Amino acid sequence: GGKLGQKLRSALQLEPEAPSAELQKVGLAELQRLLGEQSGAFVHRLCRGEDREEVKPGEMKRKQYLSFKSLSPAAESISDLEPWLSSLATELVGRLREDPTRQPRSLVLYHRGRLDSDHGRNWMAGRTSELTKTISRSMAFPDLQSKGEIGPAAANIVAEAAKKMLLERVSSPFPCSRLALGASDFRKVEKGSCITSFFSQKAKPDAGQEHQEHPTQDDVLLTQVDMESEGL
Repeated sequence: GGKLGQKLRSALQLEPEAPSAELQKVGLAELQRLLGEQSGAFVHRLCRGEDREEVKPGEMKRKQYLSFKSLSPAAESISDLEPWLSSLATELVGRLREDPTRQPRSLVLYHRGRLDSDHGRNWMAGRTSELTKTISRSMAFPDLQSKGEIGPAAANIVAEAAKKMLLERVSSPFPCSRLALGASDFRKVEKGSCITSFFSQKAKPDAGQEHQEHPTQDDVLLTQVDMESEGL
């Protein structure tokens, strides 16, 4: 692309969508003659998938952490969704603990209603733009540190915030065929105030609390790639 790409296409009479295999037929010496020593060597490596630049740890950071669940049959009430809200929030908080140098500014909720009648057919045909639409709502990420909440209580706060957003800001929350929670808009934290300080202490168990079954981690999918591949 850019001036280098235009110069290269003009010199070699390449079509705009020419595959890299066509460029690989041109030798290094010829590319350097046409483009100069450095640019020619760069293009020669690039079309072969070679990159000699050093990969520095920590430079590639996720823009958003996501946790989502597809529901079949669709959830028809908040009581159907509450266990999943809790599980998704727990998964999300766990991911944030693994990234202690940043804190999210935004909590994002994604919601998909009842599937359109042609959703499956469009999915099988690869018509992702015609899949059942998903809406999103966002709010400031709960300030867990100022509330002094730690451990499981942090996930509970996130789940309650997401529940409030769902019920108050999604016009038709039910039925719900897919639900997702995301943390985004990160800021770097100052030394000594990392997000792990939110969860560094163990919450004391309630002696009278009964054990409750919750969705397993295997039911909670986390990456945006997975979300897009299933048409979120």
